[in-house]
Amino acid sequence: MKLIWSIVFSMIVVQFGFSQFINTGAIVTIQPGATLKVESNVINQGGGTFTNNGTLEVTGNFTNSATFTSGTNSEIIFSGTGVSTVTPGGASFRDVTLNKTNNNVVLAGNMVVNGVLDFSQNNNKVILGSHNLTMGSMASVIGAGSNKYVVATGSGRMIKPIAANGTLTFEVGDNDAATNYSPVSANISGSAYSSASIGVNLVNAVHPNKPGTSNDFLTRYWDVLASGITGYSNTLTGTFVPANDVTGNQTNIDGAAWNGSAWSYINSSHSGNTITVTTTSFDTELSGFGRGVALNAKVFLSNVSGGLMNDYLRTLAGEFPLTDPYTTAPFSTSGLFTYVPAQTAATTTQTILNNNNVVDWVFVELRTGPSGNTSVVASKSGLLKNDGTIINPDGTPFTYTGIAAGNYKIAVKHRNHCGFMTDGTYVIPNPSLLNFTNNSVTFYEPNHAALKLQGGVYAMWTGDATVDASVDGGDVNFIRPLSGSIIDEYQRADMNLDGSVDGGDVNLTRANSGNVGYQID
Repeated sequence: MKLIWSIVFSMIVVQFGFSQFINTGAIVTIQPGATLKVESNVINQGGGTFTNNGTLEVTGNFTNSATFTSGTNSEIIFSGTGVSTVTPGGASFRDVTLNKTNNNVVLAGNMVVNGVLDFSQNNNKVILGSHNLTMGSMASVIGAGSNKYVVATGSGRMIKPIAANGTLTFEVGDNDAATNYSPVSANISGSAYSSASIGVNLVNAVHPNKPGTSNDFLTRYWDVLASGITGYSNTLTGTFVPANDVTGNQTNIDGAAWNGSAWSYINSSHSGNTITVTTTSFDTELSGFGRGVALNAKVFLSNVSGGLMNDYLRTLAGEFPLTDPYTTAPFSTSGLFTYVPAQTAATTTQTILNNNNVVDWVFVELRTGPSGNTSVVASKSGLLKNDGTIINPDGTPFTYTGIAAGNYKIAVKHRNHCGFMTDGTYVIPNPSLLNFTNNSVTFYEPNHAALKLQGGVYAMWTGDATVDASVDGGDVNFIRPLSGSIIDEYQRADMNLDGSVDGGDVNLTRANSGNVGYQID
């Protein structure tokens, strides 16, 4: 028959009025099969030696600053209605059971659990604060769920060891809502393990480095710290609570991994209320953002001087189109400007043009496939600033919506310049600027892909006035009759984009005639 001791010591702590079990030097042993229940606090201090080979049930706080040993089959139960503050003092526990009535266990020191951490009642949590909860190599967690889990929103982590390829689950959440259980799983692979472990905590906030263009995102992120693994790779899957953790459209949100300086999107995906991404960074912050991806790119047209393009056209009120010109003929009928997916014409405002020193509209494509046989995955128009930066028509950074992050070839086109395309692929969103102006990009058919100008900058070739993907006599013949008759207009015959069609435009086109064309397959 199981022996149960229900002990209330008569010692009173005057300032609190609590009865406590205090061991200041004695040897206390709970035998196998026995239960010691303390209706208040347990304090083991001084030269005290406390060995638990049975069950210790505590309704108050547990404080150890002496010797506390947990036997192979021992258990410590936290019960009662109040908070239990736990100071392990270097002690390790075997089985730990949370059996409190709508309250929590709060760590005041690092805790180690070598057996089972059992969330046996609803509305029970282990709150880490600045302390770690380390699970032993044979430890497990049972009973965790929507309102019973490890609150890991401080600097402390839930830590689990790993000795071989496999998956760990971290039963974590925050305490800002009663039901904000946000576990994260880590599917880990490596070539060697040496005292390896994974530690997790989380922040119930938008990541401070959220891509500025993302309107759909999680308002939480997980900090995952790995150690001791050679050839480390980790596929992380985070679970969120849509009602509490989502801004915007949940169905657009995919996983993203922050390595301290840039986001990566390897195997980025989502399923229901989970997001997934693979990382090789030992210190990773996992979050989720809309599937729209940002392209950080810089390109010059041929009207460059001193590192800036002439932006005179945008000052021609009533002439510069506030609606995307590539949706109208002859561009829309040329076969060169096809929207994937089909979309309505983008619009902008004069204020956006002026605030951003906009030069003109450009058309940008994301492509996949081998060079010579690529296909367009996404395309859209944007505005080109005088420093070469491409932005959205609303003035925000240039972004594709509804497109997954991945590797793409980039093609840039313009209404009277010759388009070009990268020969290699680039990860989009791209953490580093894709700079077409400094000869750092290898182009498809590179012989005439970009024009080298004074100052060593590179630009698109001008002269395609007839919008047929080449510069030839037809373009010269189109421009010559207009020379001298057009002033302060937005015209595709204006090759140098100064608002007029004159001999300078004729000469530019004649010089390029027969030599250049589109460098896109």
